[in-house]
Amino acid sequence: MKTILAAIAVCLLASSLAIAQDTRVAVSVNHRGNDQVGQQVAAALKQAIRGSKSFRFVYDEVAPSFPRIVAYLATINVDKDTGASAISTTLSYDSFDIRGRGIYLTSLVQYCTRLSVETCAKGILPYLDATVESLRRTWPDLWRTLIPGGEYADLQVPDTLSDDGSPVSSLPASSR
Repeated sequence: MKTILAAIAVCLLASSLAIAQDTRVAVSVNHRGNDQVGQQVAAALKQAIRGSKSFRFVYDEVAPSFPRIVAYLATINVDKDTGASAISTTLSYDSFDIRGRGIYLTSLVQYCTRLSVETCAKGILPYLDATVESLRRTWPDLWRTLIPGGEYADLQVPDTLSDDGSPVSSLPASSR
């Protein structure tokens, strides 16, 4: 019995250490809409985030316990014959310290059919990537909060421009 309890304790400790060292940006998905394609795109986006090397899926919550990017999807069926949906995605930064539901970052609109669910969902990821990169350059203090214990949490500074006006990245080449 003691051996089983010790094994369980080791497993729990190992999993908590693995979670604590995860430096991917937390992203939650909040979907509103009753259309089938919109629901499928929201589910596919969650799966795409789970499979991402840059992001980790977290459940949406009011007054979140840690900072995150929230993808708000509002969807509506626009063609009953084909089941096509219009999908509006708004990306925001949210944390416990921010009143309301966060800081607006960007938005996009898509037209998706039953055949393009995966493409539509995966098409949101580059916007997430660009938004996080923009946040890193324009609001580095907020960006740092998205990387708890990460390589850049305490030291990262925003990009600057060189003498010729071209960007000089403050990230190592392996991180870009």
